[in-house]
Amino acid sequence: MKLLTVVLQESQYEWLAELGREEKLMPSQVLVTIVGDYLKIRLALWEIEQVGKQGHG
Repeated sequence: MKLLTVVLQESQYEWLAELGREEKLMPSQVLVTIVGDYLKIRLALWEIEQVGKQGHG
């Protein structure tokens, strides 16, 4: 969780609040959404890598 704390400086808290206002979410919920999206991207990249490795076999 250290990474998130580093990434989230003052301006980003404001940005999260703005995002939350548009989506009617709490900043923590917005954060969960962002982290969820990030993890989905990581998983997708990992899957692509696995498929690539199998292809070379």
